[in-house]
Amino acid sequence: MGLWAWVAGLAPAQATVFGAAIGATFGFISLTGGALFNAKLNRDRDDRLGDLERLALLRSLATEITLIRNLISYQIREYQSPAAQGQTWRSSVSPKLFSLLYPANLSKLLGLPHDALTKVIIFHAAIDEYEYNLKTDGANFPDNAPIAARSFNFPVSATPQIIARASALRDSADSALIHLAAAVADFEKRLKKRPETSNLVSKLD
Repeated sequence: MGLWAWVAGLAPAQATVFGAAIGATFGFISLTGGALFNAKLNRDRDDRLGDLERLALLRSLATEITLIRNLISYQIREYQSPAAQGQTWRSSVSPKLFSLLYPANLSKLLGLPHDALTKVIIFHAAIDEYEYNLKTDGANFPDNAPIAARSFNFPVSATPQIIARASALRDSADSALIHLAAAVADFEKRLKKRPETSNLVSKLD
């Protein structure tokens, strides 16, 4: 009651100033609140879009590593088959041929879950090490072959070592795939809880 009595006792000019000040204060509060709320909505939207992008990248990396793993398994079976009589060299192709997504998305990898990212990096480092060790085992990459082909020849006598190295590389792929699958499941679960992204996740399946 005291406040209203005080306001009622103000001169017309004072009342005008007081009213303008009150209006400006409430206006400022409204604008600030609206701006903060809008910023939160934008952050939520960016987080959702970022999660969808990371989910797509995780799935793509898993697909690529699965392809490489299948190639390695096929090569191991081929290497285990007896060489033809009198054969001293074998021909094959490096799994690095199919490592395309990883180097093309290095700037986006840091946004992936730590465990999955670590295993993916370890796997691709293992591919580089595998290709290097092929050369130490006597393999050679023909000078006239396109670099993109990454084809090579290796002596039949080196087959056991190469099988062992290929098996270790396949194990690294399996480990990466396990962690990628866990990360994909986590992102899917998180996104499907949001009505606005649940349909988008289903379309990615």
